[in-house]
Amino acid sequence: MLFANSGSAVFPVIFVIFWLMYMAVMVGATVFTIIKIVEVVRIEDYRFKMCGTEKTTWILIVVLANIIGGLIWQFSMRSKVLATPANLMFPMPFSPPGWYREHSSGQLRYWDGYRWVN
Repeated sequence: MLFANSGSAVFPVIFVIFWLMYMAVMVGATVFTIIKIVEVVRIEDYRFKMCGTEKTTWILIVVLANIIGGLIWQFSMRSKVLATPANLMFPMPFSPPGWYREHSSGQLRYWDGYRWVN
């Protein structure tokens, strides 16, 4: 009689296994998000501006969207921002925003302080 209903012990074991897997995924996602937040915060602000974006925007995206925000940062902007020069010896911007003549064509173009705007 003791072993007649042995199939009923399967559900709690499967439940515990799925619960442990769920917790592992959640802990991994939390660690990934924290790593991405720290990564974005540690990158210098001028490197974001050289890519045409803002550091504050990416901090908010990663913090508010959690794992999705971290993945968006990882696959869309991280390589662009890290490709910019890291230790510039002079402060950004090089020259103030305004209209300047382009050297090659002589046309007036607007310099926003970090890049040419068409």
